[in-house]
Amino acid sequence: ESHPIDCWSWYLPENQARESGQLFEIHQEILTWKARLGIDESPVFVTGISSGGAITAGLLACFPDYFAAGAIHSAPSYG
Repeated sequence: ESHPIDCWSWYLPENQARESGQLFEIHQEILTWKARLGIDESPVFVTGISSGGAITAGLLACFPDYFAAGAIHSAPSYG
């Protein structure tokens, strides 16, 4: 779901799940671009600040099998 001022809506339940919402869309976008650019299966790292940090926490929690590690700054914890 889009936010009225284009911010991450990390606080919505559908955006805190592996199979729906913004986390799912971000993961799919990463897979799409890696395939388009021919990037191999090297580890993927993610980082974010503020609401982007909340998204980073969600990505790490929901896709532990995909993201190798991440850095979170000035953000709430996942869930």
